[in-house]
Amino acid sequence: DRKKGGVLLWVYGAEDADKPGARAIQQQVLLHEHVRFYGRQLACVKLDLATHASTVEPFGVTASPALVVLDRKGKVVKVYEEAFSPRKVAATLKKLAPRRKLPR
Repeated sequence: DRKKGGVLLWVYGAEDADKPGARAIQQQVLLHEHVRFYGRQLACVKLDLATHASTVEPFGVTASPALVVLDRKGKVVKVYEEAFSPRKVAATLKKLAPRRKLPR
């Protein structure tokens, strides 16, 4: 899609349900208003680490949960593993988003 500014790849594992930080990442990072605004402007893909380990390995993902941000050409912009803040993720996504100004 030409309107998309890149790819946001969400890598998860079945064992993440037992990790105390995994639920917080889903509820606090992925649902943060800025992450959602900028994330909607990227193509979003969700992959199970156990099933797609060989797919995400070239991006440097070794653990889950993880977020991989790719530019339009598929080049890795940033990899966030296990613990990350909504502010940092939003800042990375903003760099790729076609619309950078937040709505009022």
